[in-house]
Amino acid sequence: MHRECAHFSNGFCNLYKIQVDPNGPACESFVPKNEGIQPIPQQQLKAPELSPSSRPIPQPSLSIGSRRRARRRARRRRGKGWISR
Repeated sequence: MHRECAHFSNGFCNLYKIQVDPNGPACESFVPKNEGIQPIPQQQLKAPELSPSSRPIPQPSLSIGSRRRARRRARRRRGKGWISR
């Protein structure tokens, strides 16, 4: 019967939004009131792990000569000219 369905309230089927006879036969979507809706289990959220692309990449160590050369190139690009040592 409709009145034993969880979707029935005050003469209306809340699932289909129609008026139904409380003593009439239940529809195909019948859910007993005593079952009700089961609560959804909550999962513990955890912080996402760092992917390899988001981890800092260590810079390779430069030798003294290549570091000096890189510094000179940077100064040249900034328009400060060559500095001889």
